[in-house]
Amino acid sequence: MVLHQATVSNQKVLRIQCDEVWKFCLAKQKNLATAKAAQAGAGDIWTWTAIDADAKLMVSFVVRERSGQSTMVLMDDLRAHFSNRIQLIADGHKT
Repeated sequence: MVLHQATVSNQKVLRIQCDEVWKFCLAKQKNLATAKAAQAGAGDIWTWTAIDADAKLMVSFVVRERSGQSTMVLMDDLRAHFSNRIQLIADGHKT
């Protein structure tokens, strides 16, 4: 993560595509209560991504829950990477 932050900064990109990717650790969140040996951190995992639409460079990413606050964490991190204005493209997620 530290290497990524140091390497990917002041990028000259025009378009950023944002999306989220869902996975689960040990069990899906809805099945976590009945899962055997459920540990802290088990359940749904969301990776929020921001990718340069042309170069396919992962400019920013955040691993958190699916919430509006997670979206803001990604946007705040993304803003720190650019010195120019960008076009932000996202799916229909409410946040």
